[in-house]
Amino acid sequence: MSNSNPPNQPDWGPPDQYNQPGQANSSWDQSESDYWEQGAGHGQPWNQPPAGQTQYEYGYAQSDFGFEQPPPMPAWHVGHGVTAGFSSRLVAFLVDTLVASLLLSIPAVLMVGGIVAAPKETRLTTNQFGEIVESQIPTGTGWLVIGSLAILFLVAVIAVVHFYLVKPVSVSGQTFGRRLAKIRVVDQNTMAPIGLGRAWGRYLFGNYISGNLCFLGYLWMLFDSRQQTWHDMIVSSLVIRAE
Repeated sequence: MSNSNPPNQPDWGPPDQYNQPGQANSSWDQSESDYWEQGAGHGQPWNQPPAGQTQYEYGYAQSDFGFEQPPPMPAWHVGHGVTAGFSSRLVAFLVDTLVASLLLSIPAVLMVGGIVAAPKETRLTTNQFGEIVESQIPTGTGWLVIGSLAILFLVAVIAVVHFYLVKPVSVSGQTFGRRLAKIRVVDQNTMAPIGLGRAWGRYLFGNYISGNLCFLGYLWMLFDSRQQTWHDMIVSSLVIRAE
């Protein structure tokens, strides 16, 4: 029996005109190439982003060497190159504490002076040794003066905290101290300001949670990959370097 192929049947394998040196691709190969270059029937080339999107939004970008590069990672992924370090945050804290103390020094002096000058009356009292001594006790008017000054001092404290320590953080992420230290408080996901409510929460949590247990909440940033303190984690904030 002959081993030849049946009549009108090609030999197994590609025809001679395919993939031969010095010959162009077949018409089918050229059609396939045109198909993909024209966007696989969707009107958009395969290697170009859709209209209205950047290369990073659509996919990976081409480097100068022709290799695909991943899109940029969020800022905190860069780690210590973007997030603010311990020393800069400490400088900002010390400067802001000094400025806030100076702003509160005037109402504090007024309150102390009012307590000293408040009307008093002399009464005979017994001390811890059983001796009868004279004591200066504020009168009813004196207590009214002292109470009013205490309320005014509390209002002054709230005003300084709000207008100097909290509101600037909610709007720009910077107080005077942070501006000098070139750092900024931002949202950890959007890198935008954190807003007034979260700024107040960050301040309160920082004083009453991070400040407890030997300031462990503040020192936590030394061991955290994103250099976040406890109050940063609670309100999802991040302290970054500001140019």
